[in-house]
Amino acid sequence: MLFAVQTLTEWKKQYGTLFGIYFGSDPFLVITDPDMVHDCFVKQAAIFQDRPKGLVDAEPFKSSLLQLNGSSWKSVRSPLNYAFNSSVIKELSAAANVCCSRFVDTAARISRTHGRVEVFESALGLAFDFIMNAVLAQEVNGQENSSEPIFEDLKQVCKDMDNSAIEVAFSVPGVRTLLTWSYPFTRHSRAFKDVVNLVRNTTEIRRSGNCKTKCSILQVLLDANAKCFSDVHQRSAKRVRHLDDRYIFSNAAIFLLAGFETTASALSFLLYLLASHPSEQNEIMNELEDLFPEKVGQDLSFDDLRQLKRLDLIILEGLRMYPPVPVVVTRKCSQDTTTCGRFIPAGVSILAVPWLIHHDPDLWPDPEQFRPERFAEENRERIRSGTYVPFGLGRRVCIGEKLALLLVKCALVKVLQDFRLTLCDEVASPLAVSDRGLALIPEGLRIRLERRVRTA
Repeated sequence: MLFAVQTLTEWKKQYGTLFGIYFGSDPFLVITDPDMVHDCFVKQAAIFQDRPKGLVDAEPFKSSLLQLNGSSWKSVRSPLNYAFNSSVIKELSAAANVCCSRFVDTAARISRTHGRVEVFESALGLAFDFIMNAVLAQEVNGQENSSEPIFEDLKQVCKDMDNSAIEVAFSVPGVRTLLTWSYPFTRHSRAFKDVVNLVRNTTEIRRSGNCKTKCSILQVLLDANAKCFSDVHQRSAKRVRHLDDRYIFSNAAIFLLAGFETTASALSFLLYLLASHPSEQNEIMNELEDLFPEKVGQDLSFDDLRQLKRLDLIILEGLRMYPPVPVVVTRKCSQDTTTCGRFIPAGVSILAVPWLIHHDPDLWPDPEQFRPERFAEENRERIRSGTYVPFGLGRRVCIGEKLALLLVKCALVKVLQDFRLTLCDEVASPLAVSDRGLALIPEGLRIRLERRVRTA
């Protein structure tokens, strides 16, 4: 990864909570002070709304929320927010249950055969199955068939994010332009083109009416666009928000990528923490049995999952310890300003580092200890704004947060309903991690599954 966690950790020890670095000719301020994080990302969000220039000024990136800025970003974010509202997420919970049931069955079979489960690889298959279903309403089975073409494409794109060309693009002025020109000829571009073409073809099929309508992020966007088109003709004076196809194609493709490795990362680390803390497995099972005694071993609905408060605490703490995107939360200062007594000139970018913030002992006592009670209701007021940023902060907070949490909750419940988890002996302590690409990845994480015996 470009901004290595280990390097930034050492620099924070040496230079404190605010220091400057250059990526090529681009100045960045690394900030880990929570008051400054809150001020820049929330209070002065209008000044720090945009992101720094992307590595490659090419599709699908330049029409996606990742790289759009200014009024273009606002006009696209609003209709996309609608596609991720709670009613849509609720409807997608049935698909989450189906995918998670397959996850449990597949893990059980692998465990019987090999005596252990490679957690991250299994979680990738689950994340792929669900994100394809949620975004495109595509029924796939990456958990059983890891050579599924689009699955391979997404893995290739994620792998290529950790590429020396990216470092060169930042460190050598002018190379970004060359990289943009050459990007269409790269393996990364070819793999991503397959993903975009899948989105485009799915859109054409959906619009043709030759398939059964099923809830998905893409379908919500297409329905909203169709309504906007109708409104324009019926009430021409009414201003409507309509997305051009390039924004739909680009963002749907980015949703597949962004929700793939990061969701698998979050689930993997939570399974690791639960396998390391058997008492927490018992806490979750006790909560399930107390709240839903008639649903033991059955699917839980979206509303059911929201009632699992102990599970919420465990997930919150897990995301603190292992934020899926540990480093890259950036904004660009659009005008001279002062924050927390520090002057920041226009054109300077800020880099908030979730890993450094979440592991600061001044903000989180004993940060390496797994303590879900930190987030209990009676302790919430002690958590300062700007100290917890696993999904970013402010206007550009991760749009897929609710969708990712739905899958993670559902998967944890399904697994624990059927199994007790233990770590394999060879798993390193502390767990080895890498930050290749954008996501935090567990290395060598293997768990054993012990079937629960249910009593009548």
